[in-house]
Amino acid sequence: AMGNSSSITEDRVSGPVGPVGAVDYGKLHAYVSNLLTDAAALSAHCRELWDDVGAVDVLPQEELQPVTQSLIDGLGCRHPSSLERIGQVYSTFAHRKGLSLLEFQGYVACVLTQILR
Repeated sequence: AMGNSSSITEDRVSGPVGPVGAVDYGKLHAYVSNLLTDAAALSAHCRELWDDVGAVDVLPQEELQPVTQSLIDGLGCRHPSSLERIGQVYSTFAHRKGLSLLEFQGYVACVLTQILR
């Protein structure tokens, strides 16, 4: 379950880094760090997320929570303080009617930064 549109939670138990119980945090940190330091990799990752929800000119506001949840789940983020910070980032953007691709890339970078902290 995704939860309601205002909640960001830990949900799935696996992602590209494997089952959460066996997450290699070194690999996770390296992967997220690479996305944050390689503009082309971040852009490609965001474009993939963008295309997955069928966004064209703007990512609709109602898609922001599911995309955020997929980042949390896909990267195995479960630390309560990280989830709380991600929720704060989400709240900052959630009032907008939608995000352009560039704004969305900034949002994803903010979320990834909170996962690293």
